[in-house]
Amino acid sequence: MSSKIFRRICLALLMVLMTPSASAVVMYDEGREIVDGIVLLRDKEFSNDYYYLPDAPSVVIDKLSGKPKISLVKFVDPKGDTSGGLIHFLFSLDLPPERVEAITAELQQKVPGAKVKGPVPLRAEGDEETGGASFSVISSTVTQNTGGDSFTSSLVSSGIAPVTPGSQAAVAARLNQHGATLLWESLRQPISDISVAINASYEAALPAYRGKVFAEIETVYEHMFKIFNSQQGYSKSEVRKQVDEMVREGVIEVDITDRAGLDVDASQLSGIMNLVTDKLVNMLFDTSQGLSALPEQQKVPANVVEGRQKRGFLGRLFAGSGNQKYITDNQYTMREKRDVKRGTFSMVFTQNTTIRVPFNSAGNISGLYDAYANDETLFRVVALNDAAFQKRAVFFEIDPAYYQAFQDNINSVSVTFTKAYPGKRNQADFTDEVLFNQNDVKQGTFSKSLVYPRLGLKGADWTEYEFRTLWSFRGGATIGIPAELTKTQSSSAPSISLSPPAGLTRIEVDGDAASMVDAQIRRAMVEFEYRLLGESKSKSVALLPQSEEILKNVSLLHDDTAPIRYRVRWYGLGGVSEQAWQVLEAPYLFLLPPTDETG
Repeated sequence: MSSKIFRRICLALLMVLMTPSASAVVMYDEGREIVDGIVLLRDKEFSNDYYYLPDAPSVVIDKLSGKPKISLVKFVDPKGDTSGGLIHFLFSLDLPPERVEAITAELQQKVPGAKVKGPVPLRAEGDEETGGASFSVISSTVTQNTGGDSFTSSLVSSGIAPVTPGSQAAVAARLNQHGATLLWESLRQPISDISVAINASYEAALPAYRGKVFAEIETVYEHMFKIFNSQQGYSKSEVRKQVDEMVREGVIEVDITDRAGLDVDASQLSGIMNLVTDKLVNMLFDTSQGLSALPEQQKVPANVVEGRQKRGFLGRLFAGSGNQKYITDNQYTMREKRDVKRGTFSMVFTQNTTIRVPFNSAGNISGLYDAYANDETLFRVVALNDAAFQKRAVFFEIDPAYYQAFQDNINSVSVTFTKAYPGKRNQADFTDEVLFNQNDVKQGTFSKSLVYPRLGLKGADWTEYEFRTLWSFRGGATIGIPAELTKTQSSSAPSISLSPPAGLTRIEVDGDAASMVDAQIRRAMVEFEYRLLGESKSKSVALLPQSEEILKNVSLLHDDTAPIRYRVRWYGLGGVSEQAWQVLEAPYLFLLPPTDETG
């Protein structure tokens, strides 16, 4: 391998090591710290890395102006025809950087070297039951109800919770005069009548089970022999006996905590315990090595009795077996040896698993009026009784359903606004323009407004205006609504929702992971064909049976007049199997691997 290639490999490895993990897993309870009311969870792999659980959703603070991104306009008509209000705000889950720094400094006093890496990675993808991370507006005034008692005539929200760092969500509503009055008054109280609730989840690791093996071992070796010898001049009598006995006692304690509710495979625990037991038994009872090795056994020595009287030569020659001279020769000898070995064996083992932990939080929009009550860019009361000086604001908002389309298909949308003043000869038409591009939508700017003067118009038609939208798509295509340059749309509404001249279909692609594994399918690739602005488009999504979440969501911006077709390719050990193109009949696809009969 050349040095150049080696340097590239080292550089690539360094980049991988330096790249922060977007899918960090935190510990559920181990290492948990609470600092300034914020829960900090420790990283599963790196003990000095911590992630914070977001406190509560709050109104976004603009980095340039330092003001909250909220606007409440209350317009008053003495006649009572058009009185009401408009509210629009952006919110997020991020903590301010200065607070994160303060939390980090206090955390390091408890855990030296600790670092706060950011918020706990919340799950944004959905499933069939929950539909993914979402938020809801909790209010008795800002709520979309039907009937004469409703305070809100329209409510628009992005609907997707801002679970990724830096993301924002929007809420906008138009209120009647009673709803506007109640909401305005509630914002002056410690707790207002508008809250935002977040429903999401995150992955956390915790021990599936813990095991402890403990043994107190004592090995005792005893050796004893005793001799009694009595000589009285007749045939010698000797009693000799050896006693060798090993005493081994082991007290074994096994303590296991099993979290049965975590769906842990019990056979894995049984296998580990069998292995530990086998090793421990070998250590306890293998007498050839280790703690239980037998000490060198003692042997009875020869000629233990010194100076014993023996029959002489003449006695052995002439005495024979008759009566012998009586000689007393009594001796008793005893020897004892004790060899004791003691030891302790202890082993702790743990296996972790991951669980999905629900995250539910709610935040109240309060305290802003006290700080910004005199700021008319945030809180404004418009009187509609002075026709000469009266102005009117018109809001243009991107339909939340098409936020993702700005990242995939749409470059921008512009609105050309015209307000004519009939009967005023020397008064030119009021014209203005608003523009939304990809960067605006990415940064959470979903609503823009323009203000035009009434200029003394006395009729009700002073609220009427004309506008034309121009949509720019990737690839250079532009579509105007209306299509003709000289045509415009008329309206008198205080807010206009903008949606592109195309249909939007959200498709859920699901599959039977178990059947795919049984059929040895490694990947299922679903291809979609559709038309957008008359041009053929395609999009693909892959289903992996080994992944934790097999469900995939696909959004297609397409021409309503052309059907959506799809085809499935199965990649298995036996090769690639391709199914024929089919017309999409429903926004939910459930895939089953092909059989010999289906092909």
